[in-house]
Amino acid sequence: MRKTIFLIKSSAISYCPVCMEELSYRDSCKRILLQEGHERHICIIRRMKCTKCGIFHRELPDFLVPYKHYTAEVISGVLDGQVTPYDEDSADYPCEMTMHRWHH
Repeated sequence: MRKTIFLIKSSAISYCPVCMEELSYRDSCKRILLQEGHERHICIIRRMKCTKCGIFHRELPDFLVPYKHYTAEVISGVLDGQVTPYDEDSADYPCEMTMHRWHH
């Protein structure tokens, strides 16, 4: 299985959600991205540090969900009932237990 690596970088100024101070670039980290059909990609996302309170934040694009490996599209499809464990398209990905946890 071939993996694709994406470098995700924003040109916009990011602000700390805690104290609203500007964030500065610290380093980058890898994030696994899973899609339907066993597609697996690696995203390199930036870690930012608040210049005031010192808290670290990851700069996530809109298609990634915090603390999840699946794309926002897959998760919203499951929650909206468009993707079910009984679909032939997605019968094996994500698994039925993962879909059950997202509903609860």
